[in-house]
Amino acid sequence: MLERELANAFSAMGCSVMEIDADDVTEFIADDADIYVADAALIEQGVSVLGVPTIHVLADTDPRGFYEESGRMMLCGSPLLWRSTVDACRITLGLSARVSQQAFNTAPGARAIHVLVAEDHPINRAVIERQLDLLGYVHTVVEDGQQAWDALANSRFDLLITDCHMPVLDGYALAQRIRRQEEETGAHLPIIALSASALPEEVDKCHRMGMDDFLAKPVQLEELQKKIASFANDIAREQKASETARSDQLTYLSDVFGSAGQLKILLEGLLEEGDADVARLDAAIVSGDEEQQRNLLHRLIGALRLIDPSVLEGSGGDSMSARRDAVVEQLAQIRAMVEELRESA
Repeated sequence: MLERELANAFSAMGCSVMEIDADDVTEFIADDADIYVADAALIEQGVSVLGVPTIHVLADTDPRGFYEESGRMMLCGSPLLWRSTVDACRITLGLSARVSQQAFNTAPGARAIHVLVAEDHPINRAVIERQLDLLGYVHTVVEDGQQAWDALANSRFDLLITDCHMPVLDGYALAQRIRRQEEETGAHLPIIALSASALPEEVDKCHRMGMDDFLAKPVQLEELQKKIASFANDIAREQKASETARSDQLTYLSDVFGSAGQLKILLEGLLEEGDADVARLDAAIVSGDEEQQRNLLHRLIGALRLIDPSVLEGSGGDSMSARRDAVVEQLAQIRAMVEELRESA
């Protein structure tokens, strides 16, 4: 796992990485590599490439992250820290330890963009989290498509980066489910596909499944920044339109129910009951209790129509799962209104 994490970290820096077994090290000479990274114990045993700058990797924990000892560069792998890896690499190559400010400046407007990442591999998750931290984007990282779908139901996100191949719910199915839901709402969530394969047919499939763009693994920092930045203007317009629509709706509903305070109390109660009913609906779907499903869906729609009479209009022919997802989306919108009311109180 540490080997994979190191390979991903160096790839994210823009390096070309060769992963080899200890038995094959003797085949390499100084002209074959610019830097050699290996387990410190192996290097002590003589497993090294003469003439190549070397980083000794330790399994130990050290608060310094990396340090120099008797002319040797020591990098701690428990945990392997991004900044320590970058600085150790730069010093070993004879460069300044100070990371280029241009490379790691917070992207303009980054704090206003909330990125959702779905990635099942723990090391890939760690790498992209570090990269988003460096770029300054607010982010939430989950382990599969189903967790991403649940997160979208409970919070507002401006952009989704999803691995294509995941257990439970893969990126393709997640993108298709999101696009079907957007046919009802008129919204559009930018989706960037993430895959180790950058073959043309893979990229084409991602577009056919409703994804907007594509990132090849291992993800490099500059490329990640370019991809997110390409959606910044669209995200800003979507945020503005959403805020305006929600503000207009809150003004209207506050007048209907007497005041913003009264509306907040009503919406909080509706959310509490709605979340509980969705949990019961999910249990009924799992058990196959169709009568209970119909009763709970009828109760949920009836409550939501107090806020929006058009909720789930024309959805009678949809599957129970699709109608359940539409209800969850409406609850997410109400949750956003409650947050706005709390902030303005």
